[in-house]
Amino acid sequence: MTFQTTTPTVDKDRIKGLRVGRAMRAEEVARRAGISTAQVYRLENGERPNATAVTMARIAQALGTSVEYLLGMTDDVRSVKILTRSCHGEQEEPSRSPDHWKPAMP
Repeated sequence: MTFQTTTPTVDKDRIKGLRVGRAMRAEEVARRAGISTAQVYRLENGERPNATAVTMARIAQALGTSVEYLLGMTDDVRSVKILTRSCHGEQEEPSRSPDHWKPAMP
């Protein structure tokens, strides 16, 4: 197993890419995450590279992904909930399939 040796920071492109790719407005992400719209924009603009764990967890949940993906620690866009279902042999809900959650390419 290989461990990352650099300090993880918020990957602003992944946050905005997922939001745009899922046709979500920043206001919707903010509402779902329980944070301000200004916070979403600051994260997307790289103005908060060291956001709190709670903020990142809320944004990840709002976008249906994992904190690890938003921090650039994995390229797997699926959420922990979907990964857990896969490990237990449960079927994913078709409307929530990660195939529909491709990030927008810049």
